[in-house]
Amino acid sequence: MVARGQHRLQRHGPLVRDKPMDWRGYLIFGICSLLVAFIGCVAWPLNLVTIALQFLVNLEWAPGGHLTLARNWISPINTPLVSLVWPLTLAPLHWLTYRVLKRRRWAFLGLFLLVNLPFAAWVSWQRWTIY
Repeated sequence: MVARGQHRLQRHGPLVRDKPMDWRGYLIFGICSLLVAFIGCVAWPLNLVTIALQFLVNLEWAPGGHLTLARNWISPINTPLVSLVWPLTLAPLHWLTYRVLKRRRWAFLGLFLLVNLPFAAWVSWQRWTIY
């Protein structure tokens, strides 16, 4: 029987490692981030993180107080660029959040949005010209 307020999985130990990630873990994490960045550039219509970042950046206030999307908020140039960059920020932000700042869960999400939303805004506000 499990005591009241405890989950059944807590008997078997913690589900998340309490040991900090070493240099091999960050190396594997960086290689996986490169792989995800490459796949994101190829399959950018299926990349939900990229679409969510560009959606948050391209909201505009319409007359009457309604939120609308800007025109051409997804383009074949800026969407793959955002898909390329956001996975490359995962390993450095993980190191910064858990090693340097010694914070936990929500700090990583906050730093992720703090870094990637301005980049997505800069990319989407550019006027790209293809010759």
